[in-house]
Amino acid sequence: MSVNGSESRIVFIDHEHGAMGLENVMMTYSPHAFLVVLAVDDLSSLDTADSLLQGLKNSTVLHEKAVILVANKTDLVRNREVKSAMGKELAVKYNVKYIETSPGEIQSRNSAPAAIQHQSMEGLNWY
Repeated sequence: MSVNGSESRIVFIDHEHGAMGLENVMMTYSPHAFLVVLAVDDLSSLDTADSLLQGLKNSTVLHEKAVILVANKTDLVRNREVKSAMGKELAVKYNVKYIETSPGEIQSRNSAPAAIQHQSMEGLNWY
């Protein structure tokens, strides 16, 4: 992918929540960043995101890796249960970047891949 003239390769590793423990993920893949994704049409996903972020905080990942809270499915306006303010509040609680996206925004500058590339280029303290 190219953002602001800089080329990067991003590989996503996607496991169902609970399928693999955080320590196993870290040892197996040694990721540079974590995306914690919630669905705006599912209020329980906000609680799950909070739990995941707490686990990352407890393992010191929040201080060592790029972590981005992603609110997905923002195109589902009528079914929205997780308001923008709720996602932003959670991001502030853990001092992580927050973005909103929908499946149609993959090429957007505000998409998750673009945010990862930008955060990796700028360092961990830019939010």
